[in-house]
Amino acid sequence: MRVAGIDGWRGGWVAVVLDGHGTGPAVRTFETFEEGLSVLADVAYMGVDIPMGLTDDGLRPCDIEARKLLGSRRSTLFLVPPREVLMAPDYKTAKRLSEPGRKPSLQMFGLREKILDVEKALDGLSPTFRVFEAHPELSFLKMANGTPLAPKKSWNGLFRRVALLREAGIELPSELPLAEGLVPPDDILDAAAVAWTARRFSEGTAIPVPARSQDLKEGSAAEVSAAEGSAAEGSAAEGSAAEGSATIWY
Repeated sequence: MRVAGIDGWRGGWVAVVLDGHGTGPAVRTFETFEEGLSVLADVAYMGVDIPMGLTDDGLRPCDIEARKLLGSRRSTLFLVPPREVLMAPDYKTAKRLSEPGRKPSLQMFGLREKILDVEKALDGLSPTFRVFEAHPELSFLKMANGTPLAPKKSWNGLFRRVALLREAGIELPSELPLAEGLVPPDDILDAAAVAWTARRFSEGTAIPVPARSQDLKEGSAAEVSAAEGSAAEGSAAEGSAAEGSATIWY
């Protein structure tokens, strides 16, 4: 079963694809998420390092819980503001529309084009459960058995993540084709970590945030998500708009 992890970068999107047959991972790039869905049409599950599911009011519970899990690395996960704030025409307006003490970071506001790109690509697609939100730092923390890692842009942090992926059976190539080779190393590492989560998702061992009251042993993570996807009405964006419905997997 082929699975993929996808991360946004300044040139569009980068995906790390695992085929489940023991061969090395493939790295692919594409400009839009819609193009990525076409390129990865034969992939069973895709984890994406991008917020999926905006609230109409207040913060997303999954972000608050995930930051608690990340501990000293909590700043790597941005708190996603409500849709009205994120869709403001400029950052100044977004800050004005925010509740006191909840102004979005400039980095978070800068992600809105990527968020909209994913929403547009998934709108009206069925089933949508094959594409889910994941966070690479949660994935790396799990790989490291809860031991905090150095920042991913540091020398030690970069090579520790490479080693963790190798231990997990994901051996990234030292050289890539020209287009893929232009992607910053940390973005490829993030995509690979999310691919690791996608593999766990397909095996039923991925962990959701917030935690489900339903015991995942009763069904695989994919089956639980599929059941939720089948129950949702409307588009992917509409089906995840309710506060508290967004989930981050690792």
